[in-house]
Amino acid sequence: MVASSFIIKDVHVFTGEEEIKHGYVLVENGKIKSAGSSVPSNLEPHIKVISKPGHTVLPGFIDAHNHANSGNANAIRQALRFGVTTFMDMHNEWPNVFKLKNQSREEPAESADFKSCGLAATIENGWPIPVITAVDKSPEVSTLPNSCMRKESPTIVLSSTQNSKPM
Repeated sequence: MVASSFIIKDVHVFTGEEEIKHGYVLVENGKIKSAGSSVPSNLEPHIKVISKPGHTVLPGFIDAHNHANSGNANAIRQALRFGVTTFMDMHNEWPNVFKLKNQSREEPAESADFKSCGLAATIENGWPIPVITAVDKSPEVSTLPNSCMRKESPTIVLSSTQNSKPM
C-alpha cells in the first residue's frame, strides 16, 4: 500500500492553472494538501520525502465523464490509483450513488472523491428509450421518466436523438 502522507519535491508541477518549474506536491492522509515552489519548512516527521528531479507532476485529475455501472466499488479505487482525485458518474441508480458516495467518504485514502449527476430521464422518444425498450419490455420501462421525477433527483439529464441543440 502507498503511504498516505508524502511530499514529492524537485519536480515540474502543472496544476491546471499554474506551471511551477521547481516545485512540490504535498499529500497528507491521502489528499493533496498543497502544491507550490517552496517546500513547507514545518513538515511532520512521518511524511516521506520523495525527490524526483526531471519529472513532471500533474496533481488531481478530474474524470468528468464516467459510468460506475452497478455501483462498482473498484471504479473509484482504480481511478485514484491512476491519479484521478474526483470521479464524476454521469448517472446511476440511487442505491449505487449512495454506495459510492459513502465509500469515498469512508475510504478517502483508497477512493477518489465521488460526484454524481444524479438520475437520468429522457424526453419522449429520446435517448436512451430506443435502447431500453429494445431490451426491456416490462411495463415499468414506460414510466421510467416519471418515476425518476418523483424521487426528486437533484439533476435530471434530458437528451434527445431528435435534436442536437442543447436543451
